[in-house]
Amino acid sequence: MTAYPRLTGGLAACVVLAGLGYVAYTAQADQPQQDKPTIVINLTSGKEDLHSATMALELAGHGLKDGRAVIVFLNVRAPELADKNLPATCGLADKPAIRDTITNLMQEGATFLCCPSCMKVLGVQETDLIPGVKLATRELLFGNMGADTAVFSY
Repeated sequence: MTAYPRLTGGLAACVVLAGLGYVAYTAQADQPQQDKPTIVINLTSGKEDLHSATMALELAGHGLKDGRAVIVFLNVRAPELADKNLPATCGLADKPAIRDTITNLMQEGATFLCCPSCMKVLGVQETDLIPGVKLATRELLFGNMGADTAVFSY
């Protein structure tokens, strides 16, 4: 009969943990690579800073072209940009109008969430929003964020 040494205390725990680590490592290696991190753009600029707003929306477009999920959170002054009554000429001279850019980004897959409290302060009604822009809720905003979400603020 062959005698095997008995593992006790810390040594036994190390052997068990090493085995679990190996199992977790090999299971992880067999899984397909996960999607790219979601991009959340925290847009606080409104008509008073069209340069910032335009740069934020351009970044959203770049994220979509890179295959990422994109959420644009319109808050502070930004809800006024999602007002469907915003003049079609509102935007930088060398760029498309803000209203058109938002509509195009939503057609390409971006999600636009608008802060209800900020809307109230600015006098923007839900019926004023560009079709497709949603009222932000805790679930809609945080339910789409993960540990690897990248957040950009403008």
